[in-house]
Amino acid sequence: MNFTDTQFAKLVELMRVLEPRPQQRKDKRRAQRAEIRVPVKIKLETGVKRASWTMAELRDLSPRGAKLATDHAMVSGNSFLISLPGTNGPESAAPLVCRVAHCEAQSNGKFIVGAEFIGQLDDAPEQKPDRSAEQERIQRSILD
Repeated sequence: MNFTDTQFAKLVELMRVLEPRPQQRKDKRRAQRAEIRVPVKIKLETGVKRASWTMAELRDLSPRGAKLATDHAMVSGNSFLISLPGTNGPESAAPLVCRVAHCEAQSNGKFIVGAEFIGQLDDAPEQKPDRSAEQERIQRSILD
């Protein structure tokens, strides 16, 4: 997913508010990441209607994705929702739809999940007729 200029500006504003610390190591990532340690809500694609939100720890963030620590193992390619804190509080932004890129078990029982942003959950879908069928399928599977 590529962010629009407005979405990217909101992300940069969020990163400034949360005072990120840039990672020191050099890597070949497509987008620079900023280390941020804050609690976030996630909603897993479980196939069960009305899945509940659970907590995870956001570890780093970029315009293309995020790294999380969670109690739940996730399968690469599956989708989930993440609710990032906004400048107006923890519930201010619409949830983002993410795709699991990788999930690694840790010795402490947690899982480190690398996720790619693939869309934003619309509050009013009728206002965006050009949504892809894939995004609609993901939203239905997570929210129904």
